[in-house]
Amino acid sequence: MFDSLTCIYRISDNGNSQGKRKLKTATKEHCYLNFVKEFGKRIIVVADKCSPSLIEFIKSQKPKELIETEHGHVAGGFRTALTWAMDNLKDRHSFYMVEDDYLHLPGARSVLREGLKIGEYVTLYDHPDKYMKAGPNPHVINGAEKSQVFLSKSCHWKQTNSTTMTWATRVETLKQDREVWWANSEEKAAYDFEAFMSLDRLTISSIPGWSTHCETQWLTPLQDWKAL
Repeated sequence: MFDSLTCIYRISDNGNSQGKRKLKTATKEHCYLNFVKEFGKRIIVVADKCSPSLIEFIKSQKPKELIETEHGHVAGGFRTALTWAMDNLKDRHSFYMVEDDYLHLPGARSVLREGLKIGEYVTLYDHPDKYMKAGPNPHVINGAEKSQVFLSKSCHWKQTNSTTMTWATRVETLKQDREVWWANSEEKAAYDFEAFMSLDRLTISSIPGWSTHCETQWLTPLQDWKAL
């Protein structure tokens, strides 16, 4: 059994999403409020290079803990979040690390906990690159990836070859895989695909997805995210 889920939310005014088209509702504040609605206010927030107004907004939501950093790049906030989990949570504890440009559907927390009983790394994001006949993922052939399908109480799950840097796992798994994650975050960026390709782990995503990355090009399919 897993202990209660801890959420670690990474937010920044200095991310790598400038110039990318996103849902009009995908502001820092709206994504945060959506996450709080589904996962509760008692979350750990890693705020990197955030403006005073954004910090005040976060404080107004009364998170469990606010960690302010000045890295100015994705890798710094990523490592800060993982270090906090390893330093503060028991090995059997599960945690969900989330980026600041995701939306979640009602019931997402419960579904995520179901997935943690099956997979070693779990995501609610059904990445559309897994269904492209000529997409960026080299392990997708003819619009599909080789997979197994699992069933939990609320939905199906598929084994997937990779996901973004928004995922859940147990602390003991993270500690065992620490070298892989650090090797793929040595520069300013954090390389999710390369990291998952180096791991021998069961990574699963819910189908259909219960969350989405908010870039309009990469929305989880079969959900009306504009209406959320």
